[in-house]
Amino acid sequence: MKFGILVATIAAIAWGYVYATKDNLVQSMSPLSLMASFYLTGAVFFIPVAYFNRADIAQGVGNNLGEFLTAIVGILIAETCIIWSISLLGGTEAGLVEVSYPIWTAIALYLFYGKVPSQSTMIGGILVMAGIAVIALSHSNPEPKGKPEVVRESE
Repeated sequence: MKFGILVATIAAIAWGYVYATKDNLVQSMSPLSLMASFYLTGAVFFIPVAYFNRADIAQGVGNNLGEFLTAIVGILIAETCIIWSISLLGGTEAGLVEVSYPIWTAIALYLFYGKVPSQSTMIGGILVMAGIAVIALSHSNPEPKGKPEVVRESE
């Protein structure tokens, strides 16, 4: 259990870095080009891995083809929306809103697999959603950027 928490923390730190990097990169290329470059690089890395694990992949995908295909569609939608939200909100705010994904994971696990989340998970989810509401409300009344303009009456 403790090792799992460590690994999850490392993943969170890595995702923080990824969001910061994407926030910077999306300033110099379109979100679609950024996503394509990430997927191309990932494919180059994972093709050899897939080749050496092809029997395991064939068995796993063959037994769960529907779930596999819907997960692929979900990944494409999620990554597209992540990069798009970063380009619209910036990495910090997009990352804070995207933190709600565990809530949607718990809902999906309950709806599709009958797994009931713990009470502490539900309380944590409420707190996360409250934080997202604060971010959303702050965007409904954005603070002015830069120095306020001084208007002088003409003499």
